[in-house]
Amino acid sequence: MIKQGVVYCSTGSQYKVKSEERFYTCGIKGKFRIKGIKSTNPVAVGDRVSFALEKEGEDIGVINGIEPRANYIVRKSVNLSKQIHIIASNIDQAFLMITLKTPPTHPAFIDRFLVTAKAYQIEAILVFNKIDKFKGDDDFFVGESGMTIEQFENSWINKENAPAVFISASKNWCFVSSAIF
Repeated sequence: MIKQGVVYCSTGSQYKVKSEERFYTCGIKGKFRIKGIKSTNPVAVGDRVSFALEKEGEDIGVINGIEPRANYIVRKSVNLSKQIHIIASNIDQAFLMITLKTPPTHPAFIDRFLVTAKAYQIEAILVFNKIDKFKGDDDFFVGESGMTIEQFENSWINKENAPAVFISASKNWCFVSSAIF
């Protein structure tokens, strides 16, 4: 029986596929791997796939097709520099958790994230955590620059107008940037 589903988890050669409110453990056939796909992983989290159950009534199947991807994010493969590794596909939104202290997230990483998201038409939302590490409610500083939240909204780090949320997970506090609305 052929089913349709979405890949929720990828671990090596096994994939968790959700179909009709149920999860199935699926694999892929060896020939599927070399079918003109130039990535280290032909199936990625977020892929919409078709799969066949090995036995009716069981939750084990074999993926036999991937629908065209709306978008995806890739990185260069570590071991095979001429190939890519698809991190995720069919992405609606991507959140980047940023810490400005203990440890700080490097601004170049934030830039790369925003550029990549824009290149693949993915809405990016920046989530700044650990804001309780700064002094006072009106004295929020972004990094060494001493930038206020309002100045952040017009800064180089937010040149793509990515919405931002400022939170303190430990203090249960949140401020939503006006760019979100």
